[in-house]
Amino acid sequence: MDWISIIWHMPLTVKVLGIILLIMSLFSWAIMINQFRYLSMIDKKREQFDKAFWSGLDLQNYYDSLQKKFSKDPVEEIFSAGYKTLFESDEGRNQAFSERLIQCKSVMEIAQKKWEMRHYNRLTWLATIASISPYVGLLGTVFGVMHTFQGLVSAQTNTTALSAVAPGISEALGMTALGLIVAIPATMAYNRLMLWLEDMVCHYQLFQEEFMVLVRNHGSS
Repeated sequence: MDWISIIWHMPLTVKVLGIILLIMSLFSWAIMINQFRYLSMIDKKREQFDKAFWSGLDLQNYYDSLQKKFSKDPVEEIFSAGYKTLFESDEGRNQAFSERLIQCKSVMEIAQKKWEMRHYNRLTWLATIASISPYVGLLGTVFGVMHTFQGLVSAQTNTTALSAVAPGISEALGMTALGLIVAIPATMAYNRLMLWLEDMVCHYQLFQEEFMVLVRNHGSS
């Protein structure tokens, strides 16, 4: 009941900022959970793809099987884009092999960049929440302290005892704590997810290089 009383007697501006922080917290946790689940899933599927791809399977049959999938993983999208440019497109058949290799590399890089942009944009929201939530909490503290001192002035009392000021200031400082509670998990998750995403990007770039080497060897044989 003490916490309910504290919240009830807070000024409207502090209540609004508290609600904003609560919404930011829920939104950041939704992004974190979604991205951790998604990256875990595609990381496992990338390992499965690597094992299948380098096991000596027939690339044409594998490409055909991927076209039947409703939704492809990023590495499958990259492979499909490159393979189609090299062997399936009508324009590719009329080009020299060296020109097709250059176009294949460009198409795979574009497919990777599209995937990167989607997920970097989602993480940008997480970084924004981590950056501004302490300031929102601090703003709530400022309004809370102002409300406390205005209450003392309006009471027309000469007392400046700590007991008269401390409760209001402690309530106001709770907004700073709330801002940090929102910011700290978001910052930690953002840093971890960025490292994970960059690691995935490195794996996709390495696959492209390996695929190009495989295609060059196949074309020269």
